Amino acid sequence: MNPEIIAVLVGGAIGILSGFIAWLTRISFNVGWIKSTIETQLASHEKELNSLDTRVATVEQKTATHEARLDRLIDD
Repeated sequence: MNPEIIAVLVGGAIGILSGFIAWLTRISFNVGWIKSTIETQLASHEKELNSLDTRVATVEQKTATHEARLDRLIDD
């Protein structure tokens, strides 16, 4: 086989392989970015849920206090 043809084929194969590696790297970066974004959103939602849990507990405590006051007023 002609050495120039072999050189062109090898060069083409190297080009295709490097393009494939670049594509895989880009996909890997995108997956990492998506994962990071999801983790950030999840942490934000967990923080918001914790805040809501605290607010619900406060409302439940106030409700119990008011119910106790009403019971005392009714009993008196």
